Amino acid sequence: MNAILCADIDKDGYKDLLLAGNDYQTDVFTGRYDASYGCFLRGGPNKAFTVMPSAKTGFILKGDVKDMTIISLRNKERLILAAVNDDSLRTFKINDQSLKN
Repeated sequence: MNAILCADIDKDGYKDLLLAGNDYQTDVFTGRYDASYGCFLRGGPNKAFTVMPSAKTGFILKGDVKDMTIISLRNKERLILAAVNDDSLRTFKINDQSLKN
C-alpha cells in the first residue's frame, strides 16, 4: 500500500479506509508488485471494518498509485483524486455509499 485515506467517506458517522498501491520500482529479479486494484473498507461500530466489493463501490484503481486525497467542490460534491506514477490523475466521485469514476 502506498496510499491510505482515513475519512468518513460514506458519511455514516464512522471512519472508513480507502487503500491503494502497487510498486513498479522493484529490482529486476523481483519484478513488479501489481496485484492491487484498491480496496474500500467501510467503518462501523466497535472500530470494525467491512470489505466493500469493488463491483458495488466502483472503486477500481489500477497502476502504480502513489497518493490519494479527498477534495470538496463548491457544490458540496466530494472527489477522490489518485496520483498514479507515470500515468494520468484518476478521479472518483463520492455518491452516498459508493464511489464512481
